[in-house]
Amino acid sequence: MKRKVLVFGLFLGMIMTSFFIAGYIKKNYAHTIYQALKFSGIGSEQIVFQQEEKDHIDVFLADGSNLKIVIMKAKESNGRKNYEIIQTSEWEDFFSDEETSISDTDAIKNQLEMMRSIENVPFYSDKEIHKSFGESLFFIRSTRSKEIKNLKINGQRPTNIFTYNYKGVVNYVYYYEELKLEHDKVKVRI
Repeated sequence: MKRKVLVFGLFLGMIMTSFFIAGYIKKNYAHTIYQALKFSGIGSEQIVFQQEEKDHIDVFLADGSNLKIVIMKAKESNGRKNYEIIQTSEWEDFFSDEETSISDTDAIKNQLEMMRSIENVPFYSDKEIHKSFGESLFFIRSTRSKEIKNLKINGQRPTNIFTYNYKGVVNYVYYYEELKLEHDKVKVRI
């Protein structure tokens, strides 16, 4: 009986050790963006856009009407880059196959004015960067209008614009990494 307990204990210990080692390897040894996504259970076949910034990498993934943003850091270790996911944000029904009756200009103004009225709105960054108006915030939307390529909010152009085809309709996704807004009225020009 003691031998069975000992064997079972050793077996259980080996399983726990292998889970710890697998977790450590997954966290510290993703040598590609695709490995980091795979280790996190995210399918890399869904990548619609990726942008390398100076201190991180933004990876945009679409699954039907849903959009997910994965923010990664690349760390040098022993002459190799190791990729680590530091944040994930997801929007359900981000894309629509229905026309909206409100103009892009009005939709942007309405959303930003709503954000202005809410105190301590959490935005998707390492910390909450929008504790009060006048600071930078992450802002993302999509539209069907290619005129969005001329967009400026308070004189600022989007960080990037990319397209995604949803149900045969081209959607233009635009985002601002650090949209700076003042306390006065929001100015949107398309």
